[in-house]
Amino acid sequence: MRKHILVVVMLCFGLTALTQDVRMRSQGDSTWTYLNAADANLELSAGNALILEVQNADGGWDRLGQVSVEIQNTKLYTQFWFVVLLALLLAFVIYLLFRFYLNKSRKEAIMDAKLAHLERTALQAQMNPHFIFNSLNSIQSYIASNENDKANRFLAKFSRLIRAMLNNARAQMITLQEEIDSLQLYMELEKMRFKDKFDFEIVVDEDIETHLIDLPPLLIQPYLENAIIHGMSQKRSQGKINLYYMLKGKYLLATVTDNGIGIEQSKKQKKGDSLHKSVGMTITQKRLQMLDEGSKDRQVKIEEIKDRKGEVLGTKVEVKIRVE
Repeated sequence: MRKHILVVVMLCFGLTALTQDVRMRSQGDSTWTYLNAADANLELSAGNALILEVQNADGGWDRLGQVSVEIQNTKLYTQFWFVVLLALLLAFVIYLLFRFYLNKSRKEAIMDAKLAHLERTALQAQMNPHFIFNSLNSIQSYIASNENDKANRFLAKFSRLIRAMLNNARAQMITLQEEIDSLQLYMELEKMRFKDKFDFEIVVDEDIETHLIDLPPLLIQPYLENAIIHGMSQKRSQGKINLYYMLKGKYLLATVTDNGIGIEQSKKQKKGDSLHKSVGMTITQKRLQMLDEGSKDRQVKIEEIKDRKGEVLGTKVEVKIRVE
């Protein structure tokens, strides 16, 4: 501190050497600080005037003069250039975050639009004109045969199913219980239409609360329809279709098994309506993939069920639905 003050004195007053005692004080302060003292220390603030006096030969003090003191702030965070740089950096970070969330919102919007399109297409695929036409023919056949009771039961189930399909198609998500109720109606109608050629059963694992699990509508029906049309229609003996739900981590696993003619034999006998079935299942697989955030894992696995001798016992379809 002493050396700095001496430099100030020399610069301000043109002194080349200090052979006499010099003292100084801040304006408004009565305490003098002697530059010759080893512990010379003076606290100054910006805007204060520094008063200097030199001791004369008689031992008195003569004023040399006074100088205004300008103290530069050396703290980095108060420097103008640092504040500007920090503001620019903060603005850049905010811009990057804005772009990130904007891109994320755009991707979500595109995903929602694609999903909505697939759901509409799924409804069109599910509302198979052949199914509706055949159902109405069944009602007409019951009436022509004077089986009015069967006609009334079929018509009641058919109207409930159509209403459920339309309601579910308008909803983005439905409960698992609503899905099961729709599938139950559908299977009961198909069983009546095929004159009890097959039995069916829907089983839900005991740890699943069907009213608390939400999932997109119209996911499992195409696989049940495929099991009926291509597994049961060509089977001579009594058929059986099972649908089993279980939870595995963040996925709901739906397994459809049948004791039909199998995949290979079914491919040989597919006619006419095969395009509808393939489209329905293809759409469902795309919806499942989008529901699983574009995961490349297989959401649907289809395989033949065989015994130890390699004889085909039926078909098994595993559908993995993301529910968390």
